[in-house]
Amino acid sequence: MVATFEEDEIAIETVGASVAKIYPNPTDGILYVEMDNYAPLRNIDVFDVFGRNVLPVHPPFRGGLEGLDISNLPSGMYFVRVATETEAVVRKVVKR
Repeated sequence: MVATFEEDEIAIETVGASVAKIYPNPTDGILYVEMDNYAPLRNIDVFDVFGRNVLPVHPPFRGGLEGLDISNLPSGMYFVRVATETEAVVRKVVKR
């Protein structure tokens, strides 16, 4: 899924959806982002259902696997956006 993020809105399109795996889902707090092709990550963002960026994560990244701690966020649905140099992938995640 490729996403376009505006200041106050989110548009999601399906393209290149195999780039990232995000697990476990649902989660109690720790999410893992695994890049299928080890593409260099530009950034990872976690958005709430209102489109607010509640957890921006910026470089440096280790490579093909990143851990995100969302344990401090309230229970609910979130969207994790993983951006590389060439595409962005968005996955829906449930925080218990």
